[in-house]
Amino acid sequence: ARRWMRRGRPRLRAAPSTVRGLSQQTRDARKSLEASMEKDEELRLMMQGLRGQGLNDADQAAEGLEMLVIDVPTDEKTGLPLTYDVEALKAYFDPKPGAQLQRIFQIATTAWPLIAGVAMDRLTGRTGVDAQVERAAQFNSIVTTLGPFFIKLGQALSIRPDLLSARTMVELQKLCDKVPSYPTPIAMETLDKELTESFGKPTTKADVFETMTPEPVAAASLGQVYKAVLKEPAGVEVAVKIQRPAVLETVSLDLYLVRKAASFIGYLQDVGLRDKRRTDFVALLDEFASRIYEELDYVKECANGLQVEADMAGLERVVIPKNFPRYCSRKVHVAEWLEGEKLSQSQADDVRELVNVGVVAYLTQLLDKGLFHADPHPGNMLRTPDGRLGILDFGLMTKITDDQRYGMVEAIAHLVHRDYAEIGTDFKNLDFIPPEVDVKPIVPALSRVFDAALSGGGAKAINFNELAADLAQITLDYPFRIPPYFALIIRAIGVLEGIALVGDPDFAIVDEAYPYLSKQLLTDPSDRLRATFRYMVYGKEGNFDAERLIDLLRALEAFRISEKLPARALPAAGAAVADAEEVGAASTPRAAEERDEVITMGLVQDTERTERRLRQSQMAERRVGDRPTSWALAMAD
Repeated sequence: ARRWMRRGRPRLRAAPSTVRGLSQQTRDARKSLEASMEKDEELRLMMQGLRGQGLNDADQAAEGLEMLVIDVPTDEKTGLPLTYDVEALKAYFDPKPGAQLQRIFQIATTAWPLIAGVAMDRLTGRTGVDAQVERAAQFNSIVTTLGPFFIKLGQALSIRPDLLSARTMVELQKLCDKVPSYPTPIAMETLDKELTESFGKPTTKADVFETMTPEPVAAASLGQVYKAVLKEPAGVEVAVKIQRPAVLETVSLDLYLVRKAASFIGYLQDVGLRDKRRTDFVALLDEFASRIYEELDYVKECANGLQVEADMAGLERVVIPKNFPRYCSRKVHVAEWLEGEKLSQSQADDVRELVNVGVVAYLTQLLDKGLFHADPHPGNMLRTPDGRLGILDFGLMTKITDDQRYGMVEAIAHLVHRDYAEIGTDFKNLDFIPPEVDVKPIVPALSRVFDAALSGGGAKAINFNELAADLAQITLDYPFRIPPYFALIIRAIGVLEGIALVGDPDFAIVDEAYPYLSKQLLTDPSDRLRATFRYMVYGKEGNFDAERLIDLLRALEAFRISEKLPARALPAAGAAVADAEEVGAASTPRAAEERDEVITMGLVQDTERTERRLRQSQMAERRVGDRPTSWALAMAD
């Protein structure tokens, strides 16, 4: 994707207002910032956390680890809800004080050494870094021992710089989801029961699988995986994930108890016993709870996998494991076995190339399809033997609405033009700022953050995670929050950048994303993106900017080449202006002919000619004044 920056670059004179790749000035500024970050431990840790560089991706559980679960007695009259329902949880657990007390006792006795240690630290004045690291490690061990709910909650909090300190974020990312396996006979009993329910008749693993490993090849907090070979389709190797016993019961009880605690904290805030905070912990917990319930439903994971496979069908270098719905149930998931090595452990050249593939894949999900893979930790991305990017595990997904997709692109356009007042409005529309808050006092702070981020290379020179870290700081001073869906986006993009930076210190995810963004601006038929494209080229003052349009066209061509698309596969600006031919013709008699010639053929065959015509259009527009004399106006309208 970088070919678009190299090809023909000497023909363009650097301009601060033009969207550019990383210039040497920007690289120097970035290295200077990284040097200062070494001195600023808190900022360095926040960057590390946002990039997911502390994520624990161990293949095995820690030695001596034991995970506590609790088997709640079944109530036939009031069944345990299979989807998140607060009232159903209350109806189920309110009559079970014994189960509540048993779990509270487990939590209290497990956490007591940490509570006592923290109290002793305060009494003795031991509050330095060593004490923080020691207690964080102790906390991680306790959370893992307490089971899947607390493991997942800790991992969710580890990407929230608006809620936790940088050091706590990094330490929480060391939480390991790998736990000891449970006995295989219990797993096989669950498998046979689920297969019987799926087929409506007695069915065992021997009826479905030719072979299966005698022991699990991996074990996590929610389930464990066996490698098997199907009988139908014959010879297909698959991964069979079987849910742990009592997981739903334990997760539901923990959620019930933690939600009661969160409600009590909210009550204390309301009556003023503590400083009021902007964070609604109950709402955050409800958002998290709905996601963990989805992860517990393997039928949902299968449906997600099928949808992502369809969404990624046009990307030849991305491989999604085939799912087998006929064998999947709420507690059993069967999908194609993918061979490969973890992307984070591949050679630097392979990492760089496949991270670029990953950028396109995740942007396709984010800005086009609207179903986003929200758990791209290093273990979920593989380099297959044929050099493709394999993406695994679709239990944790987030849906991106049209308003959110278009809103993010609009915010980028306003960022390019440094229209910070509009960015404030964008942030309100994207749920970063509560609807009732006046954005005017926040605009100066946004101006400072984005001016610093944009200095030395334009919007594409922004380091995504540095910007996220700065925005996290704003949350401390203004009514600014990170919505749950965007926290997952931060994690996904941050992890991709973190993997790439290991092999290429100059990697910038925004730089790599620009060709895809250009493709969306130039080809998406929606009215909102057409208007955004018009704003991108003409700006707030309505002045045509040939250099910015050239950058968009070059980036589009780079995307076409990198994805090996035929010359006419992307109608490009032709699609963006198909509904504006009449305006173009009114400006210039040959507007439609020029549009077809320059866009469809000139861009592909003669880049210099395309750029020359664009610059001539801009000069002609300046001579005429308010009335453009080229198809450039039609292109924007």
